[in-house]
Amino acid sequence: MKNFYSLANCALMCGALFFGGVISSCSDDDEGGGGGGQSTEPPSENIGLTTPDGTKLKLTSIGDYSFSYNAKGLPVTIVGEGGWQTITISYNPMVVRYVYSSDGNDKATYTLYLNDKGYISKAVGVIKYTDSEGSETGNDECNFVYNADGRLTAMTEKTSYSGTEDGERYSGHASCSGTLTYSGNNLAKAVWHTAGVEDGEAYDDYDTFTYHYDNNIPNRLAQFSHSLEGMMQADETEIEPFFYLGLLGKPSAQFPTSVTYVTSYDDGESNENTMQAGYSFGSDGRLLQETFEYRTYNYSYVEADDEPDAVNPAAVAAKSFDSLRKSFDGRKKLHRHGRHVRR
Repeated sequence: MKNFYSLANCALMCGALFFGGVISSCSDDDEGGGGGGQSTEPPSENIGLTTPDGTKLKLTSIGDYSFSYNAKGLPVTIVGEGGWQTITISYNPMVVRYVYSSDGNDKATYTLYLNDKGYISKAVGVIKYTDSEGSETGNDECNFVYNADGRLTAMTEKTSYSGTEDGERYSGHASCSGTLTYSGNNLAKAVWHTAGVEDGEAYDDYDTFTYHYDNNIPNRLAQFSHSLEGMMQADETEIEPFFYLGLLGKPSAQFPTSVTYVTSYDDGESNENTMQAGYSFGSDGRLLQETFEYRTYNYSYVEADDEPDAVNPAAVAAKSFDSLRKSFDGRKKLHRHGRHVRR
């Protein structure tokens, strides 16, 4: 079994710097991380996009995710993974509840803390998983740091877990540290150091993402694309939808045309892959479709003044249920042997 999940899903898993207590690459103008903030609700203006003519847009779907909002324009329900993942959000305090299975036995609860700009500065979670083979519980804490411009520059995470499988007990812990550097207002590189112990075995790995902006494609509405998620390996994490919602800082000023991904393992093995990206836009600059690493992601929106319950996220997500069901277990395991797949 060993299916423990974390918010930032230690394929990011951030490493030994958490234990050292210092993120060496953070500059003097970094702010808004390290466990501060209030567990309240984000400013509604942080959620959504504004077109050049002043129209306010809310994202209703991107790829496998769909979103619905309350009367204040804040997200309250997110459905992902073709219907396997349901996320509900409540406010004051800001509590995020994940359910990953129809029987409700695979779930997590996080309390989110926001900095003074309304970006997530800290997340504290408790995770529980139960099936016919056994059960697992874990604790997870993530901290986020932003620069003065509101762009994410660093993250740390510390995770511990224990459980039983076929009558045998197991436990483990892991940590990660990530540093993000920018060239101008574009994300240039994201480096993630992963370290931990699983079943008595230590590991120490690195993931490096380098972003290329060959075609100078402007990000007119300041939105996150799937190609930018490598900054957090977000396509393998529970944090993914919060990028799209604008709760993890500002994105790059341009869209990357390609991303080079290098994984280096503690046994000396490494893998490198360059992923190409392509985009299509509406006349107002909104992203309509993206191709990245052989997949296509469609984006849809609703004007913010429309009824907040006009979106049915479950119906949107169900379109891809069958294809995603087969890959669900492999994507969402925290454990190194199930999650930290060598590409």
